[in-house]
Amino acid sequence: MSSSHLTADQRRLLDRLLGEQAEQPRRAALVPGAADRARSELSFAQQRIWFFDRVRPHSSLYTITGVAQLRGALDTRVLRRALDEVLRRHESLRTTFPGEHEPWARVEEAGPVDLPETDLSALPAERRARAVREHLAAEAARPFDLARDRMLRCALLRLAPDEHLLQLSLHHIAADGWSLGVLIGELGTLYGAFQQGRPSPLPEPVVQYADYARWQRELTEQPRHAELLRKWTDRLAGAAPLDLVTDRPRRTEESYAGGWVDLELPPDLVARIKRFADRERATPFMVLSAAFAALLARCAGRAEDVLLGCAVAGRDRTEIEPLIGFFVNTLPLRLDLSAEPSLRTLVARARDACTDLYAWQEVPFERIVQALRPERDPGARVPLVRHMLVLHNTPRPRLDLPGLEVAVLPVQTGTAKFELEIELAPTPDGGLTGWIEYARELFDASTVTRLAQGLRLLLADGVDRPDTPVWDLNVLGDADRALVTRQACGAPAHAGAGQSLPALFERTVDERASAPAVVHDGDVVDYAELDRRANRIAHCLRARGVRPEDVVGIAVPRSAAAVAAMLGVLKAGAAFLPLDPALPPRRLARLAADAAVHSVLAGCDATARRLTAAAREDGRAAPAVLSVTDDEVRRAPDTRPAVTVLPGNSAYVLYTSGSTGRPKGAVNEHAAVVNRILWMQQEYRLGPGEAVLHKTPLGFDVSVWEWLWPLAVGARVVVADADGRRDPAVIAALIRDHAVTTCHFVPSMLRIFLDDPASAGCAGPLRRIVCSGEALPPALAARVQEVLPGVALHNLYGPTEAAIDVTAWTVPEGLDAEAWARLPIGTPIAGARTHVLDERMRPVPPGLPGELFLGGLPVGRGYRGRPGLTAQRFLPDPFEPGRRLYRTGDRARRLPDGTLDFLGRLDSQLKIRGQRIEPGEIETVLGAHPAVERAAVEPYRDAAGDLQLAAYVGLRPDAAGPPADGPAGPAEHAEHVDRWRAVFDETYRDSRPEDPAFDTVGWVDSATGDPIPDVEMRAWVEETVARIGALRPRRVLEIGCGTGLLLFRIAPGCALYHGTDVSAEAVDRLRAHTERLDGTRVELARRAADDFTGLPAGGFDTVILNSVVQYFPDAAYLVRVIRGALSLLAPGGHLFVGDVRNLLLLDALHTSLLLHRLPPGTPVRTLRRLVARQTAREEELLVHPALFQAVAGTDADVTVLAKTSPYRNELTRFRYDVVLTARPAAAPPAPAADWRAWPGPAALPGDGGPGAHGWRAVPDARLGADLRAVRALHAAGDDETVGGLRRTLAADPEEPAADPAALAEHARAAGLVMVPHLGAVPGTLDLEFPAPAATPSAPAPLPRPDAGTGTGTWEAYTNDPQRAARERLVVAALREHLARTLPDFMVPASLAVLEEWPLGRTGKLDRAALPPPDGLRPTLATGYVAPRTGTERAVARVWCEVLGVDRIGVHDDFFALGGHSLLAVQLVGRLRALARGDLSVGALLRAPTVAAVAALLDRASDTAATPVPIQRAARHPISEHRAEEGR
Repeated sequence: MSSSHLTADQRRLLDRLLGEQAEQPRRAALVPGAADRARSELSFAQQRIWFFDRVRPHSSLYTITGVAQLRGALDTRVLRRALDEVLRRHESLRTTFPGEHEPWARVEEAGPVDLPETDLSALPAERRARAVREHLAAEAARPFDLARDRMLRCALLRLAPDEHLLQLSLHHIAADGWSLGVLIGELGTLYGAFQQGRPSPLPEPVVQYADYARWQRELTEQPRHAELLRKWTDRLAGAAPLDLVTDRPRRTEESYAGGWVDLELPPDLVARIKRFADRERATPFMVLSAAFAALLARCAGRAEDVLLGCAVAGRDRTEIEPLIGFFVNTLPLRLDLSAEPSLRTLVARARDACTDLYAWQEVPFERIVQALRPERDPGARVPLVRHMLVLHNTPRPRLDLPGLEVAVLPVQTGTAKFELEIELAPTPDGGLTGWIEYARELFDASTVTRLAQGLRLLLADGVDRPDTPVWDLNVLGDADRALVTRQACGAPAHAGAGQSLPALFERTVDERASAPAVVHDGDVVDYAELDRRANRIAHCLRARGVRPEDVVGIAVPRSAAAVAAMLGVLKAGAAFLPLDPALPPRRLARLAADAAVHSVLAGCDATARRLTAAAREDGRAAPAVLSVTDDEVRRAPDTRPAVTVLPGNSAYVLYTSGSTGRPKGAVNEHAAVVNRILWMQQEYRLGPGEAVLHKTPLGFDVSVWEWLWPLAVGARVVVADADGRRDPAVIAALIRDHAVTTCHFVPSMLRIFLDDPASAGCAGPLRRIVCSGEALPPALAARVQEVLPGVALHNLYGPTEAAIDVTAWTVPEGLDAEAWARLPIGTPIAGARTHVLDERMRPVPPGLPGELFLGGLPVGRGYRGRPGLTAQRFLPDPFEPGRRLYRTGDRARRLPDGTLDFLGRLDSQLKIRGQRIEPGEIETVLGAHPAVERAAVEPYRDAAGDLQLAAYVGLRPDAAGPPADGPAGPAEHAEHVDRWRAVFDETYRDSRPEDPAFDTVGWVDSATGDPIPDVEMRAWVEETVARIGALRPRRVLEIGCGTGLLLFRIAPGCALYHGTDVSAEAVDRLRAHTERLDGTRVELARRAADDFTGLPAGGFDTVILNSVVQYFPDAAYLVRVIRGALSLLAPGGHLFVGDVRNLLLLDALHTSLLLHRLPPGTPVRTLRRLVARQTAREEELLVHPALFQAVAGTDADVTVLAKTSPYRNELTRFRYDVVLTARPAAAPPAPAADWRAWPGPAALPGDGGPGAHGWRAVPDARLGADLRAVRALHAAGDDETVGGLRRTLAADPEEPAADPAALAEHARAAGLVMVPHLGAVPGTLDLEFPAPAATPSAPAPLPRPDAGTGTGTWEAYTNDPQRAARERLVVAALREHLARTLPDFMVPASLAVLEEWPLGRTGKLDRAALPPPDGLRPTLATGYVAPRTGTERAVARVWCEVLGVDRIGVHDDFFALGGHSLLAVQLVGRLRALARGDLSVGALLRAPTVAAVAALLDRASDTAATPVPIQRAARHPISEHRAEEGR
């Protein structure tokens, strides 16, 4: 084609490409024969397919197959010769890939092609046709063996003497679509020449594919490649493939099974597309790309960022055009659909994107993927690209064989490389023909057929109305429009819907007066008595002025009294508002005020008082409260009040979470509720002798039918109390004991119920289970049928703004869970209409997602007292003028059979354990706290896979920082010390050691949470005692004597041992055991470490602070204690500061711990974040070793010593001891040692002679792995994983290092001692070997921290534990603030403080970048107290597994750790398995700590014992709303 035939845009693109080529250095030459045929490199595309073949061997996914129908006299000898010549000419077809562990290729010798012939001509026509289909399908599905097979496979079927089928199959690693044309073209040319006796007329290929592969690799090393790759990564930054709604779930292991749906674009439409493309200076491909992207975006719910795969031939050099080989390059086309683009605008964007794509096409797709490293998710067959568009510029290749009539027929391989791939080619009449290849494991053929229809409609409408936004272009055909209109409507409303709810109940009373109506806790109330109770309440309310449309609150727990109260309100003509007494009183008062209740019915006087007090505390007028047990109620008439209740009167008000922070009260009317009850009876046929379990909290509309439905038909209501709602064993007992036939479960609770063995015993009485409140997983539905055979399972849906449920679907028997991505929510109930509409409130085609709107009788009145909000959600009905539609905000699609497929929310609203939650309400409540500057709430999946809430807060600068007037003062120091005192008192109080002189309570391994083994603790104690003993103590002051680990070992050799401790428990226990220490005066006192009142200056020769410093509040406090202690020393006395945590190794400690705890798949970026977080959350003081030299100055000699215990634990690796020796006046400094460089790991003390000497900078072998982990973490890429880091460290050879314990033994054997000074570099030691009686030398000064070289400020020498403690207390205050205001189910399981907020390009919060909860112990009000007994450790271990938390203290609150009622059920089941006592869910909820639960289990002899609740911070009475029920 000459340039004169190019369009203006094509000429501009050509000029741009030529200009870029002129500017770039000359590309490497493609040299013939350059590659080694015996072992050559693969191209990047080949390497990807080779790797796939290694992962999924025997797959036919990359088989290309085609069939030619040959009519006429076929010369098979000539055909064979022609095929042989094709094989000889193209090395790619005879290349094998024998590499097992690395990819490489070998070109095999040419030889005759294997052309098996199968004669089917003798078969009858029908059998022959079937045999042909089977043969072709089997051949297409037969995999290639890349290590042995040629990449061309041929077969010939003889159907008749003059009719044959020639099947040609190639592997994609050796060929592409263009190659098929080359093959067919050469085969025709060669057949004609050989038939006429002529030689091959084809020129020999200049180069072969192996030369191209080598040349491609050379190109990637040139600067131009790097520049183009950067352009690609910039263009695709943040891009991700669309998540289309699928008919079945994506699986981790794909089958790659594919199907085809024909796609035809008629000539007239193609002509209009071409004219439109010409006007827009574009190509038809660009128009098709824009249209396909727009359709996909609509299928994905109006996505604004679409990635399409586009194929470019990759043959931009003349010498490779005639080759058979894999040259095609798949490139990602990213299209921006933001800002309501028209098709004209979108085509312009596609034109610009395609122009860049063509200019950058030499970058292999595999290199782009490697640079971007996209997430590999289930169902993605090719990384980054799920949806592909291929448009061939020329008709499909024809095979011309002289003397034969030939038709080339494509054959389906039954596979699919992409989720959706459109392939089109021109037809002779000017149209486009092709197909959509789709993944059969994801999509049904009907779904893809509608996509094809939608594309045709969108294109036709778009080219006619190019300035219309693509969202408004038509994708709905006339037949589908009529179909969705029919399917939107349920059956007519029930004829009885005109009556009121009291009338429905009273009719049953008149028919079955003596029949049991309500059963609760052993009491049975018959229909007549229930009617009388309700009548009395109604008369009382009427006497107080209650009238229709008034609202009366019901603050009565679920019970027969609550049922009577709700009936009484309805009989009085009012609407009831459930006010669960277990909710925070402040919230109840606010709900009552928002609903403008006339009165409140309370279950008892205490509830009434709490409600009144909360209203006054909130500055509101308290509502009138009437207790249902009041004499006024008992004395009221029990006759039915003469009140007319109209069908349009309000029946109840239920509150749901509000996105603005204010809950909203949805009002539903009698007619709608009556219709719902009558529909349910008509559908499920509840009999008079049956029973319904009433266990849902009254604040959720499911509870309404749980008692109204049975009372409307003469059945029994079996009321479950709090435990009977959340404990599966109790639920099962209620079902069995009361012959319950009908039970509602939210799916998350249903799963817990089925997990309990007791559930299987319910299959007898139980007839039906109703599910609603959240999505019902297919696997769970199948489990119901397995555990409870014969029990019908019904999946219902409905928002609070409508009368309970508005759609229903019965799960079919024998459900195949794997065949469903989601279970339908069904079709409309009687009187209801369901519309799936787009943003313009127009119907969308079946299969496409839209927003679900509800119409008809069930739609509620609106939100009480909120006309503006009502107008936003209850919209004029475009299908029935004068009526309203409720906008649910739910995303759904209509399936071909008319059922609805629920797809989630269009906004941030959530359903968690059946509870409807607006995160915005929680954010508003958090933002109202004075410490919070900003807040965000997001959902996440916990360790059990359940949905939870995570809250993130940014604190105001003064909320957790130091006091405004500077560093912490005595008051804050005292507060910090007092917090630790409480921890010690609690720890020591419950400790019962076998040996009082060796009480190691609280000493646990940070990695495992288990107690440090006794043998290791004894070694630690013995080394400490030996070091102190070397100081020859006689008059000792021990500050922080604790359990007496040192006292009992050192005091017997002293004249005076004065021990102090901040814990009274410790001091009192020691007094009981020190009386036996004869010959030693032991004095014990409770006092803080910085309190030296009354202690004599110079009165001690030794002062000990062992394992105490870490509990000090800050550096200033530590310095004050050191100076005070030095002042008490006699000249030459010693201050021993033991077990100091090393600030310089803090990162190494937490890196080591987290590498041990985190799952292998954790990204390295998460590990880095957690290390930083854990170091910032340290509430213990860590000290830079140089601090002690800085404090001592010239007044004391300082020796900083490493531990030498042979055990590798936290105490030996990350802690050190310090000896400060008060230097007498004019005393000379200690002598310098003969320091040498470390000779290496083979060197032993004494090798250089008997004299004293020392080695500098000896690597400590105990810390080698920890420090290597820190270095590896710094070097690792963000997307690497913890598992990969572990493998890297395991493969990394250990560096030469010394074992201090072993060297100490060798020193003793050589007549020396070893003094292990800390080295100047963290992780190294300066090992000194003086003679046994010699004085150790003066150590070299340790480097000081950069920011604290003077002695006037000490902050740089330590961390800031007080800041961490302040942050913890602020978080605890926030939890308490939330608990006072919100129901428990709205209190986030995780609450994190963020120092920096992730922001997007627009400066707004990037919610996707918020760090997910990490499985580490959260910030709690309680300090960490390690388990102290075997039972506590066993209980804590189970809690850790259930909650997915790394460690749990004995006083940590189960709910503050992220627990909820469903996890409580799991936890109780696990704890019961300990077989050391029984435990109920209620007991756990009343005393939710490890200590309380362990005490219960230890009290096995008294099974009726009630746990004594441990005082919990920031908790209110346990709310029933922790459980799962409700909408």
